[in-house]
Amino acid sequence: MRLAGGPAGVALLSRQFTSPIILILLGAALLSLLSLLLDSLTDALIILAIVLMSGLLGFWQERSAARGGGPSW
Repeated sequence: MRLAGGPAGVALLSRQFTSPIILILLGAALLSLLSLLLDSLTDALIILAIVLMSGLLGFWQERSAARGGGPSW
């Protein structure tokens, strides 16, 4: 099994953004971006930051599980 850095790592990372909650948050961010006329850029950026952090956290957890180790702090 390939880990982060190769095609398997990219696939693993992209799977993190397919969960329903992430898709809902992305939809909310897009709606917020579409309403820029109402000064909601901050809301959109916060939502997108949460989506990104959630995806990266899921990626890190799955990669650690694939390696068979615990947290690597």
